[in-house]
Amino acid sequence: MKKTIDLSKIKVIDEHCHPFKEESKVLRVSEFELISDYMCLYNPSFLVPSNILAQYQSAIESDKDKLDKEFRISSSDREMKYHVSNLLLSTKFRHEMSRFLKCRSSAKDIIETRNQRAKNYKKYIGDLFQDAKITGLLVDDGYSEIAVEYGIPSIDIEAFRTYVPAKVERVTRIEPLFQKSLEKSSTLEDMEEDFLESMEESVKKKRAMAFKCVIAYRSGLEIKPPSIETARSDFEKYKSTRTRSVKALRDYMIWRSIDKTIELNVPYQVHTGVGDTDIVLERSSPYNLWNMLKDEKIRQAKIVLVHSGYPQVCEAAFLTSVLPNVYLDISILIPLAHGNPARLLDVLELAPVSKVMYASDVHLPDMYWLTAIIGKEMLSQALSQVVNSGAFDEDEAYKAAEMILWENTKKLYAL
Repeated sequence: MKKTIDLSKIKVIDEHCHPFKEESKVLRVSEFELISDYMCLYNPSFLVPSNILAQYQSAIESDKDKLDKEFRISSSDREMKYHVSNLLLSTKFRHEMSRFLKCRSSAKDIIETRNQRAKNYKKYIGDLFQDAKITGLLVDDGYSEIAVEYGIPSIDIEAFRTYVPAKVERVTRIEPLFQKSLEKSSTLEDMEEDFLESMEESVKKKRAMAFKCVIAYRSGLEIKPPSIETARSDFEKYKSTRTRSVKALRDYMIWRSIDKTIELNVPYQVHTGVGDTDIVLERSSPYNLWNMLKDEKIRQAKIVLVHSGYPQVCEAAFLTSVLPNVYLDISILIPLAHGNPARLLDVLELAPVSKVMYASDVHLPDMYWLTAIIGKEMLSQALSQVVNSGAFDEDEAYKAAEMILWENTKKLYAL
């Protein structure tokens, strides 16, 4: 008789997620339409120049009609939203929300019921978190420090703690620190000193539990060994031209920042795999990190491959398997691959369960809940298959689930 592993009662610590503002208690139709758009398929400025979109939004009606006719703005908008509504994750969200809210699965009914319950927002968030057993969050405190396609706003983590019924821990993003130090410094040496001091302040004064870098969005994951000469050249080039093309400087500071985490004894998260259209896609594979991760000094750092390199999950799992100091989280894999738990088996085929961590990478309470529900479903199906193959008995499967869903995160981050 085949065994089924039920993980619904196991708690969750979300190892990588983003904060949301209290104002999000009212979910608008436009937000509902895009809530499951993980990869930013809805991207108006990809089809219509940004300056034209800005004109359109502020124009009077007659001018809007002219712009719309010339650039097909409203038809492009409708078409993109139509495609988003046909993502598997969008339909999954509607079905799961209608079950949780006990309403029909139409967008209208879900929005009305959800917003009525969310009038007491703290209670609504609490209901979501209790249902999914979410007890802790490691929140990326960062934001898009330069003009990018989709910017994450800066949100006060201390305020976030007041309306979220879970233990919230800070993860400081490297890029805003990098940009701030770059802007204020007159020499490379001044920048490096200020940058590393800001990291220390994040840990010692703001109680950050880790750092995260998104260099995959800036210059890619092929991070060259540090060269102070080329870094200085890039620093001077930026000061004279304000160019974003300062790969040597970014590489230099990434190496220095990882060195600093060794001193501070905190983990270092690295975005790997796909992202939205700003990603340096040709250099986002986890394999690009290989040479850096094998460096004798870097070996002492605790590196987390965020998103498990999705969709190159086997590459990330391989690095996690052969490099003792490398871990991975399974955000993006969860929830995108919710219909294919075999993707989790690809991870477990290579990576030890003691180095794999649940994460969501989401920024709204409804998606925190949905991703945790999906994560448990996927892990249940994957571990059930492992048990039925004879690799785990039931007790070992439940222990593996607890490790992935919360224990590994608690241990790695010393929570």
